[in-house]
Amino acid sequence: MRARVRTRRIRRRPSGAEPQTLTAPCSHDATHQRVCGTWCREIRLFPIGDWPRIAPRSFHPHSHTLKQTLSGRGFTLLEVLVVVAIIVALAGISVPISRSIMQSARERNCASNLCQIGVASMLYASDNQMTLPVTSHQRRHGGKSWTLTLQPYASGTITFKCPKDPVKTRGHTYVINDFLTPHPAGAPELNYSILARISRPEAVMMFAEASETYQNTDHFHFSEFHGGAVPDSVFESQVNTGAHSEKANYLFADGHMESLFRADALAKLKAANSAFIDPSHINSP
Repeated sequence: MRARVRTRRIRRRPSGAEPQTLTAPCSHDATHQRVCGTWCREIRLFPIGDWPRIAPRSFHPHSHTLKQTLSGRGFTLLEVLVVVAIIVALAGISVPISRSIMQSARERNCASNLCQIGVASMLYASDNQMTLPVTSHQRRHGGKSWTLTLQPYASGTITFKCPKDPVKTRGHTYVINDFLTPHPAGAPELNYSILARISRPEAVMMFAEASETYQNTDHFHFSEFHGGAVPDSVFESQVNTGAHSEKANYLFADGHMESLFRADALAKLKAANSAFIDPSHINSP
């Protein structure tokens, strides 16, 4: 069977004769023929002397002239500047948002770490006659630091470092209030490690984030100010009150966690008879 060939119509107008229509095979391949459809139009031939002249072809979507025209066209300076301005504007919007999201995520991770420490501390107390975990000072009496004794109560998953801690070399960011340890160095007559002796555990800070310069210890040193007020300068030299954009996370003796702005934490510290640090004070803001 003869293969069907797509053809283009050619019209030849001889001088002094009626128009005559001739046919010739389409020069395009089979795939082009299927795509083009009716776009392949006839070519009109007009005799000029002994040689015909081919009239310009009708517009064709696959025209090589069109491809050359489009591919040769570049971007103007104005177009480039507009695109650059749009990119800069989008970057200016997205970068602060991304930074804020990352900062919030670090703050939530830090709060989660303290909550885990709080749960483990309460479980430890329930197993040890309602006494809180001790510090490295009790090693001489056979005790172990809370950094070791709390891990079994969380299957070893507690993280003692804030993800935003700038001091990468220290082992833990969170430090316990020495007022809640047995017989602290500054007030050996005290023993508020027993929860039953704390009248308002929800008001007493148990753990906080240590400042960048306060390292190599698992407890704060506030007990020397027993009976008085802890100065702001001493408090901020040990506690990082602005760890998270002028805020910091605090774990209280009843196991709950709060995020306090620097001003709010200092206000609790300065309040008359505040139990924020010293649990022997009855009143609390």
